Amino acid sequence: MNPNLVAPIALVAAVATLAPVHAATVQPFSAAAFDAAQKLGRPILVDVYADWCPVCRAQHEVLSQLLPRPEFRNLTVFSLNFDTQKDAWSKFGVHRQSTLIAYRGRNEVGRSIAATDNATIENLLRASMR
Repeated sequence: MNPNLVAPIALVAAVATLAPVHAATVQPFSAAAFDAAQKLGRPILVDVYADWCPVCRAQHEVLSQLLPRPEFRNLTVFSLNFDTQKDAWSKFGVHRQSTLIAYRGRNEVGRSIAATDNATIENLLRASMR
């Protein structure tokens, strides 16, 4: 298995296992899918992670608890690999892994770097839902 896919696959598996049908959508980042979600005005979370990053793993534990909640059912989460997708994350003005960026359509509504506490991450998700 490609080691660059382990963290997002684990997050998707955790959400899929725990999530009811109305849970958030988690998918690998692609510019086309991100653009389409923005055009639809969707709430979006961009998760810039690295497989070797312990902070990213802690963030994914929190996300795996939050994303199955019904209030986040319309949220689209894009997993963006810090090690293999530099062109993509540099366009977001990201300088390190463990960066979470919330959007409502085309508007960035919040950003968190290295936060692992439930309240901070939940507030970031909620900002995209407004």
